Amino acid sequence: MKILLIAGHGQGDPGACALGYQEATLTREVVASLANKLKPYAEVEVFDTSKNMYKFLKLLTFNFKKYDYVLEVHFNAAANDKNGNGKTTGTEVLVHTSEKAVTVEQLIVNNISELGFTNRGVKLRSNLQNMNVCKGKQGVSYALVEVCFIDDLDDMKLYQAKKEEVVTAIADGILKGHGIQKQEKEIKEHKGLTSVNDIVWELSNRGILSDKALWLKKLEDDSNDYCLAKNFVEYLIEKGI
Repeated sequence: MKILLIAGHGQGDPGACALGYQEATLTREVVASLANKLKPYAEVEVFDTSKNMYKFLKLLTFNFKKYDYVLEVHFNAAANDKNGNGKTTGTEVLVHTSEKAVTVEQLIVNNISELGFTNRGVKLRSNLQNMNVCKGKQGVSYALVEVCFIDDLDDMKLYQAKKEEVVTAIADGILKGHGIQKQEKEIKEHKGLTSVNDIVWELSNRGILSDKALWLKKLEDDSNDYCLAKNFVEYLIEKGI
């Protein structure tokens, strides 16, 4: 699966600003972390963060058809007072009115709200430029996540306390919604086994395998084989075999 991540605003447009935060800075923070969390399980690209997709599409075309799913990240604002006090809070996800299913987006908003944010749900829109080009004209599923309200003090305190959990919530919604099973590609270090080379050396040294090149490639290409081999070597070391 190929995913495109877009950080909202930027290129001279700070987006919403409140309580000492700029939306463009926060969206890039989220997208960078989200890309790292998704890359072990899907092919992920990040739209050039020195650019602004909204401005880009005003002047140029962009081929969204290269991707299976597009997610744009924003932070909301509701003209709460200068001290961050207001009644409008929470997280929501926007999709195009032509979107036939919102399973992924519902998972994202539910996951984020479980961290303590108000659940504002999934909303249908047809008046957003990037969404209209991506989904309306090119038929590629697109979602815009409004993480929380940048001008609400409680929302931003919660975000700062749980920013990594927020990103994980978004990643898990995307993966689960698209049926992508999470498999650990990195196992905790044990007895100096930090690479495929270590595992192959241990097995070869014990006479269990002879074709090192074959097994190096096999374990590098298949995370399940890597996990099984690593667990086996750890067992041999533990038992002194």
